[in-house]
Amino acid sequence: MPRPELWAWTFVGLAAALTIVVVVVAPLNEILLPLTFAAVLAVVFKPAVTALTRWRVRPSVFTCVVEPGSP
Repeated sequence: MPRPELWAWTFVGLAAALTIVVVVVAPLNEILLPLTFAAVLAVVFKPAVTALTRWRVRPSVFTCVVEPGSP
């Protein structure tokens, strides 16, 4: 069984690492959230894009369908 000192220093190290991550990521939140959302949408709509490309529908048609719905 590890010594209590080892557990204490492990906790201190994890707390320091978490603090560093929060300090670094918090200012980037305005950028990371939309990028994450865009990545999720890209993964969700990939099968539809593959199917429409297989049916020889041009990508400009995709843009005409999606763009008017954008704010």
